[in-house]
Amino acid sequence: MNKKNAIISVFVFLTAFVSVAQTKDDLKTLKDLGNPVLSNRNSVSMVVFGDPQTYTQFGVNQPILDMMAEWTVRNRNNLNIKAVLCTGDLVQYNGTIKDKPENCDQTNSQMWRAVKRSFSKFDNLIPCILTTGNHDYGFKWAETEHTYFNQYFDGSNNKLTFDSLIEAAPNRAGIQTIENAAYMLNLGGEWGEILVITLEFKPREEILKWAKSVLDREKYRKTRAIVLTHYFLRSNNAGILDDKGYRIKGSSPKQIWDSLISKCPNVVMTISGHVCSDTSFAAASWHNTFINDFGGKVFSMMFNPQRLGGGFAGNGGDGWIRILEFMPDGKTVKASTFSPLFAISPLTKNLSWRTAPYDMFEFTLDFPNP
Repeated sequence: MNKKNAIISVFVFLTAFVSVAQTKDDLKTLKDLGNPVLSNRNSVSMVVFGDPQTYTQFGVNQPILDMMAEWTVRNRNNLNIKAVLCTGDLVQYNGTIKDKPENCDQTNSQMWRAVKRSFSKFDNLIPCILTTGNHDYGFKWAETEHTYFNQYFDGSNNKLTFDSLIEAAPNRAGIQTIENAAYMLNLGGEWGEILVITLEFKPREEILKWAKSVLDREKYRKTRAIVLTHYFLRSNNAGILDDKGYRIKGSSPKQIWDSLISKCPNVVMTISGHVCSDTSFAAASWHNTFINDFGGKVFSMMFNPQRLGGGFAGNGGDGWIRILEFMPDGKTVKASTFSPLFAISPLTKNLSWRTAPYDMFEFTLDFPNP
């Protein structure tokens, strides 16, 4: 290594430790930058996968998604992983058999099989909860209501996912699927049970009413809930997204807030994807806190690094995942952004953590105040 490269490597290594105070303290607990550990051995965690569409669209990228899933499975015990959540857009094209070579080299069915193969690694080991995005409907971008999602994902292959499922609503074809579903996860300790509600892309009014009816039930009113939906939070200024006018009919992000989230005091968090950027991690990872109609806090997180590995024609997103550590106090969550892809090589493991304030941070999930 020449002197210039050595200086750059030292600078990159040191930057990982001094970006933010909380980051420095957390990373000091690691014996090896490439091996994440919980900051408290009594914590539990969830892992968030951003939109996988750019991993599935090219055959050469698909093994990266396989590796991310395999890494998560191998670390399920030392990270005490209770669930994997995915923000939707599982494929680049739901219904397009062949497009321009620069856009993809896989047919739609090859893309669906690839994401199914990767996420099947969680079967009977970790509950895997998915939502659907605009690319999972129509031909390319939700031109129609048709999706192949239900041919590949119905919850039955993963017993842990199926056991956590408490209810599912009819999709746009009138069939009960997990496009709109409610799951109960037991985090144990001071956290107890967490209710996770998934919503289809641009959920219909009847779906928002269904979700509210679940959240309003007496037995769930004091249970903290997370809404997992593809299309909600914007980046940078961290407001709620404007409706882009997709041809598929349904609710805008603002309507999701007005009709559902703001009206349910037990919803304490939202997780979404959709927004992305070729160059700015800030535009692919953002968070904000909103106040609902009851004066309660709703923490909203957007995570979607799909274009940061070279754009839509790149490697799919550099292997970034979001680790959410639920601390033993039953209210604090530490978020970190980690790449198993960078971590597997001694030459790149010093790059395996993102440490900007929008990449590594902590927040609280308050108890519902009905």
